[in-house]
Amino acid sequence: MILKISNEVIESHKNWLQSEGKVGKRLKLKNHDLRGSDLSGLIKGANLINADLRGTNFYQVNFMGVNLKLADLSRSNLIRACFLGANLEEANLCDASCLDADLSGANLNGADLTNVDFRRSKFVGADLNEADLTNANLSGTILIKVKNADRAIWNNTKIVDDNRNTIFDIDTIKTIPNEITEKYQDNILIADYYKGNTPYDKKITGLNNILGKGPIVKDKGELNIFISYARENIKEAKQIYEALTKKGHNVWLDIEKLIPGQNWKLEIRSEIENSNLFVPILSNDSVNKQGFFQKELKKGFEILETLPEGDIYMVPIKIDDCKSPKMIDHIHYAEMFNGDGVNNIVELIEKCIENKT
Repeated sequence: MILKISNEVIESHKNWLQSEGKVGKRLKLKNHDLRGSDLSGLIKGANLINADLRGTNFYQVNFMGVNLKLADLSRSNLIRACFLGANLEEANLCDASCLDADLSGANLNGADLTNVDFRRSKFVGADLNEADLTNANLSGTILIKVKNADRAIWNNTKIVDDNRNTIFDIDTIKTIPNEITEKYQDNILIADYYKGNTPYDKKITGLNNILGKGPIVKDKGELNIFISYARENIKEAKQIYEALTKKGHNVWLDIEKLIPGQNWKLEIRSEIENSNLFVPILSNDSVNKQGFFQKELKKGFEILETLPEGDIYMVPIKIDDCKSPKMIDHIHYAEMFNGDGVNNIVELIEKCIENKT
């Protein structure tokens, strides 16, 4: 018997769903039909074996550790969903939207992934044994330490779209069919290894390099630089952005990169997670006020904590005689006052880039 759970029931139980993972209960919905329901809370640790979830809105839902064996998630909205360690064995995700999702450690054995949009998603340690990726879009994804990639079906799979770079480790890329890698080789990057949420890219090379077709060269445009600032310091932020951009660097500044209609909070978080250098602009305005700058700084510090000791990631820039925030007071900073202008800052940041390459 298949039970239908209405939107009203889901809404009335949303608080319980959100706290379920904390109190240790297991949400059991075997053979339930959740089509059309909007689960925006947490269903972490639930048992959804053989569930009929077609066309459901699972935007940013946490499926960590969920058993979704044989579940039907076709045509569902799974954007920014978290499938860490989830069991998706023989699940049907056909035609689903899975942008910016995290499938790290997920079991995708025999899963139907045809026509799925996986752009910018993570597959670190995922098992693709006999998974069907026909016509799937994996542009901009991170495929590190992927298991059984050689046993997946890569029929007409797209791994580059709009020139977004897809990142592999060497062991994984060697298991991808040649007709796929050769078609997109100019936009495939190889990371030495992966730690935390970010590929450790001290030596990222193009595919031609690992095949012995060219020297190991790192284009400075491959490094992503994120500038964090308080609104009071927008002038200095734009000066640094423009100076680095003119030098050919890939720099992200919200007022220059955000477009109408985007969820700016999610975009900023995504850009911080994908950055190779985090440049916070410190001033008495930014360090002594509450606001989104503090949140960005904490996120940058979290990523810094996952990186190998000695790897340069955070490059603080002081524009007045302020005190450094306590969490980063051990990090040497650059000064953009007392006669030190933006050109000097650019030179210092390029030295940091040289250190990473």
